Parts: sequence; C-alpha cells; structure tokens
Amino acid sequence: MQQLKRVSFDNTIKSKFIIKQQPESLCLSTIESVYTVLNLLKTGGLENCDTGKFLVPFEKMIEYQLDYMLNPDSKNYSKTASKEIAPKFQYKKKHKEAPF
Repeated sequence: MQQLKRVSFDNTIKSKFIIKQQPESLCLSTIESVYTVLNLLKTGGLENCDTGKFLVPFEKMIEYQLDYMLNPDSKNYSKTASKEIAPKFQYKKKHKEAPF
C-alpha cells in the first residue's frame, strides 16, 4: 500500500472521531476525508452533490459507540467515563524509527 499514489488536501476540519486515536487532530477518518474532498470539489465547480447529510451515518456510529460505553449493562462500561462528550486532546505519539 505504501507504493500507491497519495492524494492530500489542505484541511482545517478537526475529526469528530473521538474514540479512535489519530496522530494529529487534523487526521480525518475516511468518510470525513471524502466529505471534505467532495465539498472542495463542489466549491471549485467540479462536483455537484448534496453533502448536507453525508456524515449522518458516521455521527450515528459515534453516538452508538458512546452509548455502548456508557451503558452499565455493557461489558465495556466504564464507571469513570465522563457523561459529557469532550474534545479529544490525546493523540498517538509518533514513533521514532530505530537508527539501524
């Protein structure tokens, strides 16, 4: 996969994926990336699609995951889990490559 060509774009949107850790806050999930690119293409007049509800399934998935974690009957229930959704400030630490 590392030999495949990559596409990148300037991004100011921070990921809503609060459960999965990413290296940085601007690292988006695949669906968030597609949403962002579609909107950039739309702004540039290259695409004409309605993205108003594009992220609804993604947002519902996050809601389901949080409900599951906060459900006392769930095996992943955490008594110490916050009952509020807070911004994510913890990201994966970049691994240094071994010198040899």
